Amino acid sequence: MELGLKLTPWGNHNSSSSNLARKLDRALHLSDGVDDIEIPLRLDELSVVSQLTTDLSSDLMLLPEHAGIIQVGRGYVEAIIEDVNARSGAGSLRPYSYRVDSRVFASQDGAFRHEPGQIIFAPTAEGITVEISRPSALFTALESRLSPPFVLLGDSGEDLVTLKISGAKLHDQAHGHAVLKAVASSCSIGLEARFGRGFVLSPRFDWKGFWERGGARSPQRPRPEVARQPLPLILNAYADTAVSYYWDARKLESVPIHAYNAYYKVLENHFQRYAVDSGIRLLRRKIRDPHLDLSDDHDAAALLAAVQDHGRKRNSKEELLAMTLAICVEPHDLAKFIASDVALSRHLARRDILPGIPVISKATRRDELVKRVAERLSKLRNQTVHAEGEIEDGRNLLLVPGSPAALSVSEDVKLIRHCALAVIIASSRPLDVERL
Repeated sequence: MELGLKLTPWGNHNSSSSNLARKLDRALHLSDGVDDIEIPLRLDELSVVSQLTTDLSSDLMLLPEHAGIIQVGRGYVEAIIEDVNARSGAGSLRPYSYRVDSRVFASQDGAFRHEPGQIIFAPTAEGITVEISRPSALFTALESRLSPPFVLLGDSGEDLVTLKISGAKLHDQAHGHAVLKAVASSCSIGLEARFGRGFVLSPRFDWKGFWERGGARSPQRPRPEVARQPLPLILNAYADTAVSYYWDARKLESVPIHAYNAYYKVLENHFQRYAVDSGIRLLRRKIRDPHLDLSDDHDAAALLAAVQDHGRKRNSKEELLAMTLAICVEPHDLAKFIASDVALSRHLARRDILPGIPVISKATRRDELVKRVAERLSKLRNQTVHAEGEIEDGRNLLLVPGSPAALSVSEDVKLIRHCALAVIIASSRPLDVERL
């Protein structure tokens, strides 16, 4: 693809600037696979311009949908990422705020801003490298049509950060975009599992819509945190539907009941898969029993009864949830997670705040913990969705929005989020970039 350049005047030029610098004071035309996007290059530093002369190769393209660029020949993809709870208003964006070695510096206008550090992942055996850091010089030059205006980046002054993938063997733009989404999903789930700090790819900013509707500021961002580097880069392929439900739930956590139901969708998405897996395990276990004699009518009937009983359980949401958690959630990890959160532990052991919901206390046996959690999650789901309150003294105790009971569900959100993430991870498979 040939890059189109055309003149877009933007202010005074330094008379000592070279012809090269003046030539690059142009509008660059890049394709996203569908449209031709005009991007003004507003550069005045010759060193940066010189760098761009090698970067502006013939295969440079914009990503479809997301705010990013791709160079197939270099095996390079770069895209803006943002915090999970980012979009509070139309078009607003909250840059990803998990920083390493962030430091404050004074900008030329005297304002103090945060310079983001890096999150670096160890290279894969195939030579793919991934990092999260400030936008590259090339990306910064093209940023005027990729990122939102400063008014939508909140008050803390933190800059945008991008996810950068290098060394990937890319076939074409579509393959590069697929690689970006898969690697971003894998890294995000990894950061979410380790630090509770996942991210999402940022859609390309809709400038036309912005001018039509005006702007909206994003809420205060969390303070920077620190992580040891390099982080292990374990590339897994996760189910797109389940991951979409998960991030949707993360964005809803300010409304606990809605977030709870959204996380439940993650679990529900896996019910049939693990019902089948559970049935196969049951059948194989029965068949391997040396005492089984299928020529004996009694043994054959017993095997048939076991299979039929399992089939009936597939009609019960609670049983399906129990099957899914039994396969995907480690009792030791679950017990450790509950014990590590004092507020959650106390909440789960209370009998008064959510009548009729099974309690989980220190007395709950380890071998019963997962089943007990499944019972609690299922019964609480019934109350949040079907208004099936517990009857006490002739009164129907419901989870009325805004009530203390409904607000207390925020603690159960922690529990179901942990289970949802465990199921997503347990259901993953190694990511094969070449086969995307």
